[in-house]
Amino acid sequence: MTQGADDCPSGPPATYNVTSLANSGPGTLRDAVSGSCRHIVFSVGGTITLTSTLLIQRSYLTIDGETAPPPGITVFSPNIRFSVEPGSSSGPVSDIIIRHLRLRGEPSGADDLMELDGSINPIRRVILDHNTLVGAGDGNYDIYGTVSDVTISWNLTMDSEQGHHFSLETPPDRERVSIHHNVYARLNERQPRMRYDNRQIDIVNNVVYGWGWFGGGGRGLSLPTDPGYQPTINFEDNYYHFVPGLPGGDADDAIEFNASTHPGDVYFDGNILPTAENDDVSTSPRNPIPAYAEVTHYAANTLGNTVVPCVGMKYPTAQETVLLQQISQAIGGSGGACTTGAPTLQVGDVTVMEGDVGATVASVAVSVAPLATVPIVVNWATANGTATSPADYVAGSGVLTIPAAGSGIIPVTINGDNTLEPPETFAVNLSSPVGATIADGQGLVTIANDEPLLEAAHGSALRLHLAAAGAAPTTEYLNLLQQPRSSYEVILDEASGDLVPGLRLDRVGPDTVTVLQSSVPVSGLGASRSLRWQNTSGSAVSNQFLRVGSGACGSACGADDRYRLRVYDTTYTIPRFNQAGQNTVVVIQNSSSDVVPGTIWFWSPNGTLLASSTFNLQPRQTATVIGNTVPGLANQGGTITVTHGGRYGSLSGKAVAVEPSTGYAFDTPMEPRTK
Repeated sequence: MTQGADDCPSGPPATYNVTSLANSGPGTLRDAVSGSCRHIVFSVGGTITLTSTLLIQRSYLTIDGETAPPPGITVFSPNIRFSVEPGSSSGPVSDIIIRHLRLRGEPSGADDLMELDGSINPIRRVILDHNTLVGAGDGNYDIYGTVSDVTISWNLTMDSEQGHHFSLETPPDRERVSIHHNVYARLNERQPRMRYDNRQIDIVNNVVYGWGWFGGGGRGLSLPTDPGYQPTINFEDNYYHFVPGLPGGDADDAIEFNASTHPGDVYFDGNILPTAENDDVSTSPRNPIPAYAEVTHYAANTLGNTVVPCVGMKYPTAQETVLLQQISQAIGGSGGACTTGAPTLQVGDVTVMEGDVGATVASVAVSVAPLATVPIVVNWATANGTATSPADYVAGSGVLTIPAAGSGIIPVTINGDNTLEPPETFAVNLSSPVGATIADGQGLVTIANDEPLLEAAHGSALRLHLAAAGAAPTTEYLNLLQQPRSSYEVILDEASGDLVPGLRLDRVGPDTVTVLQSSVPVSGLGASRSLRWQNTSGSAVSNQFLRVGSGACGSACGADDRYRLRVYDTTYTIPRFNQAGQNTVVVIQNSSSDVVPGTIWFWSPNGTLLASSTFNLQPRQTATVIGNTVPGLANQGGTITVTHGGRYGSLSGKAVAVEPSTGYAFDTPMEPRTK
């Protein structure tokens, strides 16, 4: 993957403005590509007629034909090459992007229209995107020698003898080439043709409109057998449309490939081919390619609408437009304009440790899919959540520019402190994009506290004060890990006089603002307060907090404002029940003066939940649950747990297993978790 000029290692690239359509001289395309690290734009539109070979032998170049006014830029090269072709003195060439040009050749000639020729020095990281190639006498994008990391995408290649050829036996080094979302129309052969050792080649979502337009030997995909080489090629979701009545090429010439003799690993999947074609026989599973090179796959039967209308340079001619409409309709499309493929933006979430002092930077990532062929501009701004500016972070807004084929980062400064507090969040919002649409425009930044929260566990009795959280606090948070299908009681008592009235105890959600449950006074215990609840879910809960505060002492809360917090796991266990040959009756008594809701959970010996039954016991009431009335317990046995919303120790009970054949009864007591 490359960003062309924007990857310049020496710093931001220079902008070269092409102001002349001449073959050479100041302000021309030839002069523009004579230096490295250049973003080449156009203030003129029209045809550049080459009178001599134009070679790109410099690196970090972006040729951005989309910047030209109508009718765009056409490079006419009659029997003259326009090529990326390092020479012996230039060294390797890398990081080239060429987009939105029309390259026009001379069909009667014998030269390639465009080449990537790494036969003398290597070529690396090239993107050829949204170009239109017309009338090549030989090949269009032909690739020779040592060439790697190339993308050929969203191009229209038409009215030429050949498509492209991967060749040159020595050195055999062409790898990581992606050919995707292109249209080949009215060509004779080589759509494409690959010889020798081409590795990690990905051919996806291309449309070929016939073969054999100019005479015999017509072919679509051509993979000749070259013994001694091991190419790896994926060929997926392409559409090869047979046009009958052409001078050369039959329906079974869509693919030239012999699976029994070809030495490489070739994978075919999801392609639409003429019914007479039967050479699409995979010789391997799908060949792995780098994750960054994976592209959007449209189903082959949708390419008439998703790909065909969207290929080629920015300013198609009337002839090109009519041809694309014809192709779209021939393969099941509507013949309409391009409505897909526009890049979308998605801003990610990020978690950053707060730090004790100073500033930390949160890097909020903005991704683009599919990758854009031009830069994208989008506005961004922060918004308060449970984290607020300026106390927790530095509010900001601005404009993010995302380079072509790239992604972006929004930096936001986080302010550190040594206050004991739960995680806090704020948002980064995107708006008003240019060159893309917004798929997910809000990223959540979580500021994780690096002063560990106090943790409460079963049987703990924590004696705390509100000054423990830092200077002049009014609230303190504790974390309680809740096990699946368990119940809990938390009691706040022994509060100093300064804390009442106004003493509060709440169970709050992950945002530390949403109150899930407020405490109630404990009868007969002065200012004491209690929380009781069940976690009836099958998952542990670790993102809820106990919040203690007081409005009485306000900002003057200090070390003398003390309280005690006691925590109990109130879940009961019954070690045995048996519904296999016996009938179990569960008896539960509420000895308290409170209404107690609860749930009886039946478990298999290996810990699988079999069934459950709820109850709601009035004060000093007894509930009886008969096992054979509970769905799912027939012929089962195991253990029982009981969760409830009462005080620790407020219930008692047992399971009685009765054996009908003998009348024997087996009592198993219900036991609380020990303190």
